[in-house]
Amino acid sequence: MRITPSRVSHSLLVLLALFCAVVPSRAADDVVPLKHGVYQTGDSICAADPANAGILTYDGKAFGGAHVHDCHATLVSKNGATYIVKNDCISAGEGNAHRYTETLVLEREKSTVFKVISKSDADLSGGPLEYRWCSADVPKS
Repeated sequence: MRITPSRVSHSLLVLLALFCAVVPSRAADDVVPLKHGVYQTGDSICAADPANAGILTYDGKAFGGAHVHDCHATLVSKNGATYIVKNDCISAGEGNAHRYTETLVLEREKSTVFKVISKSDADLSGGPLEYRWCSADVPKS
């Protein structure tokens, strides 16, 4: 069999297609295309000892925090850089632990910065909360 440039090109295209089918993009699996890790908001972004209320964690599957675990998120809709996400977690704060779902409206500015435009369980009348990535060390719950 004679090897021609067109056969080589065709073979490379087939290999590339197979590779792309077998190795999915990490961003395609994520609910929102953000860098995984710890995000902080407020005046002291990336402070050594931040307030729990100013921290969100993101592992590609859901948003978490200091008093929640077993979180799962679902993308409800996406319009440009705006994402509506249903985030379901078990609350482990005061009292009995219970599962709850909150709806977040996020605006992604870049892979390490996003704003929470609205949150079903919080009053954001003071304006959106901007979160910035600080660390890849997401605590295990």
